[in-house]
This record gives sequence, C-alpha cells and structure tokens, in this order.
Amino acid sequence: MAGIGFELKKIYGRKTLAANLSGTIYATMTTIGPAVLSAMLLLLLEFLLNQAGLTLLEERFFIAATSYTFVIATLVAVLFAAPVSRYISDCIFLERESDICPSAFGVMALSTAVSGVLMFLLCAGMYFQDGVPMIFLVSYYFLGVLVTAVYTMMTYASALKHYRVLTFSFFLGALLAVGVYFLCTGQLSIDKVTAACIALACCHFLILCALVFQCIRAFGMPRGRYFAFLSYFRRYPRLTVAGFAYTLGIYCPTLIYWFFPEFRNKSAFSSRLRCTIMPCSWLFSRICRRWLSLL
Repeated sequence: MAGIGFELKKIYGRKTLAANLSGTIYATMTTIGPAVLSAMLLLLLEFLLNQAGLTLLEERFFIAATSYTFVIATLVAVLFAAPVSRYISDCIFLERESDICPSAFGVMALSTAVSGVLMFLLCAGMYFQDGVPMIFLVSYYFLGVLVTAVYTMMTYASALKHYRVLTFSFFLGALLAVGVYFLCTGQLSIDKVTAACIALACCHFLILCALVFQCIRAFGMPRGRYFAFLSYFRRYPRLTVAGFAYTLGIYCPTLIYWFFPEFRNKSAFSSRLRCTIMPCSWLFSRICRRWLSLL
C-alpha cells in the first residue's frame, strides 16, 4: 500500500477542493475499486434479468448460484492467501523474484483443482436433483474455477502494487460481460440466466489473463519451482488456519442459513438467529486469531 500513500501525498499536497475530490476517488478506485465494479456488474445483470421478465424462481436461482460461487472461491483462495503472501515477501526480501511467477502458476493449479472438485459436486447435485440444463452447468463450473483463480492472483497483484491496472482490468471485464450478455441473448438465443453466467465467466477470464500478464511482465516467465511455496504451509501453519478461520467466521451466518432451510420459514426466529450468529462468528474469528498468535 506504500505506492498508494505516496501518490495520495502528492495529490493532497495541492490542498484544493479538486485535489481532495480526486484523492478520494483515487483511493477508492485503487483499493476497493474491483469490489465496487464487481458489485455494480452483478447489480446490472440482475437489473437486466428483471427487465427480461424472468420469474421470481429464476431470479432467486441466479442470485443463489452466484452467491455459492463467490463464497466457494473466497474460502478456497483464502487457504493460500496468507502463506503465499509471506512467500512473496520473502522472495522480494531475499532478491529471488524469479521464484514468484512460478509460484503463481502453482497456486492457481492447486486452488483451481480444489474449487474444481467442489464446483463439480455442486453441479452434479444441481443436475441430478433439479435437472438444471447442461449448458448452464458447464458455464457455471468454469465461472467458479475462474473466480477462484482471479482471487488467487489478486494476492500477486497486491505485491506488484499495480492497483490501477487491477481496477482497470475489472472495468474491462465488466464491459466484456455486458457485451457477451447481449450477444448471447440477442444473437445466440441463449436463455437469460445462462447468458448472465457466461458473461460473468468471460469477465473473470479476461481479468485472469490481465493479472497473469502483469505477473509475467514483472517477474519474468516461470521456470521451475512451481510448488516451492508449499514449505510455508509446514513452517507457518498458523497463517493458514488463522486466515481461513477468520473468513469462515464472516460467512458463518450465510452458511448456517443455507444448510438449515427450516429457519427460513420462521422469520422472527430467523432474525433472532442471525442477530445471535453474527456477533458469535465475529468473536470466533477473533478468538482463533488470538489463540493462534499465542502458539
């Protein structure tokens, strides 16, 4: 984040109203710009689906399907985030930057393998239990794998400090998603929900290509030592457990709400349940981090 700090110091050094406004916009778009663009893209696709006259069941299906995908991708990516960040920092400190790019491909291979298994089980359940069309399941499977790969590569993007490039990649991906959606619905006559899923998959494929290109451009082509970072899981197991436990604690209310459908029909009890679970999950995350720091 040091690069952002120096840039903001130059912007705010002008001490004008325009400088304050531009500094706020710069800080927002370079730090949370990808999250903002992703949320805006999902809202736009949901709006387009509403305008297409879908049934309430189809709208809820799209929202639930994308929620499952992003939660799985987040939980899988966070398994590797903390140890890999430590590995990248050590490589930079020891001037072994040529080992960074190979590790990116190694991490992507492992993370996408894990998410691929989870997405396959999810797609198989949707196919055999609900009879979801195969064309949607194929695009949905690749969406889950691509989102996991993007979240994994964002760790390397933060090491590069190319925050504007990262945000711009998400912006181009959002534009591509909108174009693919209209192409699928207007020219290829694909149903709206499947078209939205394909659009999201194309969006994250473009983002992934941009992040991989930036990594190769900064650290060179990968040559060997693809899985050297695995030793950091043995040396620093607390990093893995702490990061995963913290993220899992954040998503605990959502996961419990998904796996206990009987709570959904009892709105008052469900509200009290969420009010109880959310502070408990936050406390669980804090306890895990504190306990692991004392080991």
